[in-house]
Amino acid sequence: MRTAGFFLKTALTQLRRGGQRNLVAFLCVAFGVMSLVIMTTMAKSIEKMLVLKPYELIGGDLTLDRIGEDSISVAEEAELKEMAATGQISDYTLMDYSTSLSFHKPDSGELYFPSIGMGVDTQKYPLAGNLTIVEPTGKKLAELLITPGDVLVTRDLALTYKLKVDDQIILSNLDYGQPLTTTIRGIVSDTPNHQGSKIYYSHETSFALTGMDRTANTVLVKTNQQDETAALLESSGWRVFTSQFLADATAAQEGAIAMVLNDIGLLGLLVSGIGIANTMQVLLKRRRKEVAIWKALGYTAGRIQAMFATEAALLGFGGSLLGSALGVLLSYGLVGLFSRVTSLLMHWSFSPVEALSGLVIGTVTTIIFAMWAIVSTSKISPLALLRSEALVANQIPIGQGIALALLLVIPFLGIAVWVLKSFLIGLLVLFGSVLGLIGLAFMLWLLMLLAVKFLPLRRWPLGKISRINLRQRGITQIIAMVALFIGVIMLALGAVLTNSGQEVMGKLSGDSPVENLAIYAPPNTETEVIQELKNNNIDNYSSGHLYRVKQISVIEDEERRLSPTLMARSDPGTAVIHGAAWGTRPDGAYAYPYSNIPIGSVLQVTDIKGEIHKVEVVGTFENGEQASWPGLNDQFMVSEELGQKIGTASNSQFFLTLKPAELGSMLTKLGKALKQTTLLSMPEFQARFVRQYQNLFVLVAVMAGLSILAGLLLMANSVSLAMLDRRFEIGVLKSIGYSRWQLLISQVVEYTLMSVVATFSALLLTWGLLALAGMFNDVLGSLLLLKPATAGLIALIGIGFTVLIVLWATWKPSNASPVFVLNDRE
Repeated sequence: MRTAGFFLKTALTQLRRGGQRNLVAFLCVAFGVMSLVIMTTMAKSIEKMLVLKPYELIGGDLTLDRIGEDSISVAEEAELKEMAATGQISDYTLMDYSTSLSFHKPDSGELYFPSIGMGVDTQKYPLAGNLTIVEPTGKKLAELLITPGDVLVTRDLALTYKLKVDDQIILSNLDYGQPLTTTIRGIVSDTPNHQGSKIYYSHETSFALTGMDRTANTVLVKTNQQDETAALLESSGWRVFTSQFLADATAAQEGAIAMVLNDIGLLGLLVSGIGIANTMQVLLKRRRKEVAIWKALGYTAGRIQAMFATEAALLGFGGSLLGSALGVLLSYGLVGLFSRVTSLLMHWSFSPVEALSGLVIGTVTTIIFAMWAIVSTSKISPLALLRSEALVANQIPIGQGIALALLLVIPFLGIAVWVLKSFLIGLLVLFGSVLGLIGLAFMLWLLMLLAVKFLPLRRWPLGKISRINLRQRGITQIIAMVALFIGVIMLALGAVLTNSGQEVMGKLSGDSPVENLAIYAPPNTETEVIQELKNNNIDNYSSGHLYRVKQISVIEDEERRLSPTLMARSDPGTAVIHGAAWGTRPDGAYAYPYSNIPIGSVLQVTDIKGEIHKVEVVGTFENGEQASWPGLNDQFMVSEELGQKIGTASNSQFFLTLKPAELGSMLTKLGKALKQTTLLSMPEFQARFVRQYQNLFVLVAVMAGLSILAGLLLMANSVSLAMLDRRFEIGVLKSIGYSRWQLLISQVVEYTLMSVVATFSALLLTWGLLALAGMFNDVLGSLLLLKPATAGLIALIGIGFTVLIVLWATWKPSNASPVFVLNDRE
């Protein structure tokens, strides 16, 4: 007990005397544990959503729809009723699933776009799983959705758009254009598949939004015989997805995200461990005389190792305590940010297991990575001290070295297995991470050697010193370059996403004429819209209609069912036409982008009355530089003449080209006059993507910041230890006339060059990836850009912070007196 107390007291004394060097090692530990706790907490939040039975995840055992049909007919529902009556299925419920929903507040014309609108049977939905209503508490779906116009919104929509219970919103389905004033009756905190950005309402509300008496297009089925029932339904023309299939797809996607997050946490821990190992190696090298004295006093190598291990454990415990606390705090914000990027309804909750495991793992990792240096240093012979000889540690025997290596690898492998919940995955991730680090480190090391060789530093004395030192860099400096490289890559890709969104918005806000305002209206209000446009002296506009038919198929591929809608326009607007020029073939259709329907194909169109029409595909269209209006990219474009002949109009559309300065005022004016229509501003429509890009950029920037922070910490670690390891060299340089500032400059040049190599390599790789994307897709090539100004800012961040870190780490050591240094005194 007395010995343990002495070890503890000695360790605390040495840590206190370590100063800046121990502070950097302490921060390395804190960073690694913080990364691990953040990522494992986020991964835990995702994994909680996957601990469900498959049927609970989708709200039933099977989900059905009809390919190429707008809604489920009376005859098709009768088939389901018969199967329920005969016991082939236990139950079913119809849903009106829509991705064309929009809403705005009564006092604003700005439209918002939830991902999904769901009209449900309030008595049955969901057949399985949970729909958790957080406000008002204790209420069921049927108690809240009572009258047409009652809606529920998911929590993410309520938070993003500041919605609360009893607020009114104007809801509209853009496929029909009929606005409906609705009242929010509740806030949903969780859905069966944990996806947010949803609005729930009754079938009656769906009827009011569309003006149709049958709107259900999706079915949830409950059955005890999934495979047999699925086969029977497929034979009747239903498209069937089993709960197991959808659950596996969801689990694979979200499980991959969770694994990546865990991997990032482990990688942060590994990088910090390398910093710890390097710190202990240099610190213990400076304490060889102390070890020799302990051995001369009779202490065995084992007791000395225990003493230094206690010091490492205290350092690890302190850093891990700070890292766990920071990890818990930062994970709260990152879980919310991740939810906004992905629309997953993730719930943050404090997890003592993750925090405590971070504390234990950080402490153990510090001891693991310090052990090699501890064992090596403990091999010093005390006779060298008594003879005044150089204190050189004996080499660790090969057998003992292998045993020690296994002792280091196995615990870290155990940590990886515990975090990833799989031995095989843990093994693959650990060795994959190590190999990846080695490969990237080798590439950056080669680039640095080339830079050192070809840069004209030989005639500049300080540059020559930096050049010599760069050739002798150790693994910590190279790993620091790797971390900085990864951080710059992530920051650059985040900037690309944001720039692309701003590029689209810039085109919409520029002076070039583009369609920037659309009016969606029920067909019976078309005359009123035209008159209001005349009243405002707007004569230059394009018009169109969405025509519905019963079925569309390609004669050459009758099994392929297509969306039963036709988009008719007076002119193609900004769409780029390929094939027959617009107006030369009013009897033909133009295939939408990525449909892979070649020109010359023949469509078989069955209208609402059941009559069959054959329509030739005479061309294709694409969006060009203008972003497409909702729904345009999954419908055939036809002339008004053909649309009227074979279809039934479900809405009227008007596309206006206004000056950007006039857009806001005209949107307000028309919105007040045309209350039975839905007005959509293209800049507002695109702004939702820009917001997603910005949220994604923030998330990526946080991840990049963690990586850059790791690089800077390792840089600080490297500089601090270099100043300790090269203190005799510094003393010699100062004694022959080199000033403190010259020494600082030599260090700044040395590490700035490392930062320049890592930063510009990352930026060049990013430009290369963007150029490759542009070769395969012209649209991506025009949108995904890394501007030189943005790249310059990123480079300034990476290099600038490196310079500041170097100055901070070298400021005090460079002020030491050469007399004290040459006499090997602290």
